[in-house]
Amino acid sequence: MLWLLLILGGCAGGSSKPPVDNARAADANAALGMDFLRRGDYQRALEALLKAHRFDRDHVQANWGLGLSYSALAEPDQARDYFEKAVRLAPRPDILNSYGAFLCEQGDVAEAVTQFERAADHPRYTRPALPLTNAGLCLFQANRLDDADLFYRRALAAEPRYVAAIGRLAELRYAQGQYAEAQSLFQRADGQGELSGELLLQAARTELALDHHGPALNYLRRYNLAHPGRERTLGQISRPGER
Repeated sequence: MLWLLLILGGCAGGSSKPPVDNARAADANAALGMDFLRRGDYQRALEALLKAHRFDRDHVQANWGLGLSYSALAEPDQARDYFEKAVRLAPRPDILNSYGAFLCEQGDVAEAVTQFERAADHPRYTRPALPLTNAGLCLFQANRLDDADLFYRRALAAEPRYVAAIGRLAELRYAQGQYAEAQSLFQRADGQGELSGELLLQAARTELALDHHGPALNYLRRYNLAHPGRERTLGQISRPGER
């Protein structure tokens, strides 16, 4: 599942004020841990973030990063504890969005959607389309297609040119068997920006469903160029259940 997580630098700090030296050490280790997270080095991220947490147990970035790290390391109970504390300390949109993604992966769709909506409704958040699209994706994965449709449309009402929302709505139309509309939406998304690898494959499947092998091959070539070592053929992506 390709979640649109906002893993940002800065924004360190907590709800209490530890001694200055401890605060600086917590900030430095939390920043290091978040940098390891961005690189996908989850074990080293965990080590740095745990160190930050020892210096300041109410450090927002440390608690958030630990939630992300434990989630990536498939330790959901630990992840949930740290996510919940991070949300209590600072219910920022980026934290709410990543907590929603975690909850969706755990199958708690209703609570995930609640967190995504909290992120979207934050008064200082400038990209509500992102968590609204994530809410739609979570509902789509749960086979709640009508509800997913509503959230994708809310995302597009907030940001009409948002590529991820257009592409996910196209994916939904494909699942509903509305191939011509899916094709039109994929073309619209492709004209607005870069399609993710997942959406390039889905666009190719859509063209195959319409017996348009040339456009399907074009999408597939773009996917293969961007993913060396993970190349696909038209035959592979046309198989039911092939991702």
